[in-house]
Formats: sequence, structure tokens, C-alpha cells
Amino acid sequence: MNTKKISDRIWYLFLACAIALPFIPGGVGSSFHGHVLTMILLYAAMAQAWNIISGYCGQTSFGHAVFFGIGAYGAAMAVVQYNTLPWYGAPIGAVAAAIVS
Repeated sequence: MNTKKISDRIWYLFLACAIALPFIPGGVGSSFHGHVLTMILLYAAMAQAWNIISGYCGQTSFGHAVFFGIGAYGAAMAVVQYNTLPWYGAPIGAVAAAIVS
């Protein structure tokens, strides 16, 4: 069997476990660890997007960071100013970033 395919399968298995871990009751341990895992996944996704644009395409773009910040600001304003749940703040932040784009 091709070693690249085995390597890809292991990577996909690791990624699936990392994404599923916060949804397993007691899988993360505490809210602090859940927060850290969430931040790691968010920044990893942002770094991969920047790597594709800057690394492979050779273009300089700060759009990913700007839309990430606009979404975070919109979500934070929804939670702090309007006392919504963070589960509602995340889609509100996504809509805010989509409107600005």
C-alpha cells in the first residue's frame, strides 16, 4: 500500500478525533481545556487559509484576518451588548463578516 495514503488516513483520523473531542461528554476535561482546544482549531484554520493565499499563490492578503476579526467583533457585541448566548453569537458574527465582504 502507498505510504502517502496511509499518512493521509492517519491525518484524517487525527483531525476527526480533534473535531469530535469537544462534543464527547467529559472528553475535554474542563472548560479551560475546551477553550484552548477551540482556539487552537480556529487559529489553525486561519493559518491554513493564509498559507494557501500567501504560500502557494504568492499573494499578500490580510482579508482572512480582517474577516476573522469582524466576525469575532460581531459575535462579542451580540453576546455582551444584547445578552445573547455564545451559540447565537457565532452565527451573528459570521453574518456580520459576510455582510462586510
